[in-house]
Amino acid sequence: MAFASRLFDVWGGPIILQEQVQGIEYAITIVSNKESEIEGICAIRKFGISAQGKTWMAVTVDANPFIPMIDSIVKKLNWVGPLEIECICDENGDNPVVIEINPRFPAWLGVSRYAGLDLLELLIKIIRNTSSGSRQIAHSGACFARTYSTSSFPIENMAKLYSSNELVFNG
Repeated sequence: MAFASRLFDVWGGPIILQEQVQGIEYAITIVSNKESEIEGICAIRKFGISAQGKTWMAVTVDANPFIPMIDSIVKKLNWVGPLEIECICDENGDNPVVIEINPRFPAWLGVSRYAGLDLLELLIKIIRNTSSGSRQIAHSGACFARTYSTSSFPIENMAKLYSSNELVFNG
């Protein structure tokens, strides 16, 4: 409780405490239409997680086992648009426990395109009333990884960045 008190002192309240759940972390993102019906779904299994809880590496997995849970959540919330649900399952991938719901697309959204389902494009089709209306499920086996890259350039380019907000990488 001392940690919760420190959090309260820094961030304020209320504070929600949750029992620690052991298992495999998954995240599922969906797009639902104006009838709160899921038109697109992509699920990942997390393999690399930072100390801050950010996903650094994941692979898409079969979303079918999550569909009953996700359908129930979307219907109860009467949700329209993108939604991400994070859960932890036991070692067999069963018994999902929801740990977080985010009313947006996740940072790993781009992997859905490599899994055969561009969820952002699907959202645009739903908005334009040009989607097929049938449920689409991303394929398993596409990978997501955050990377770090370093760039080198002349100091004059840095001066240009500070003076005109333009960064040039031309050597």
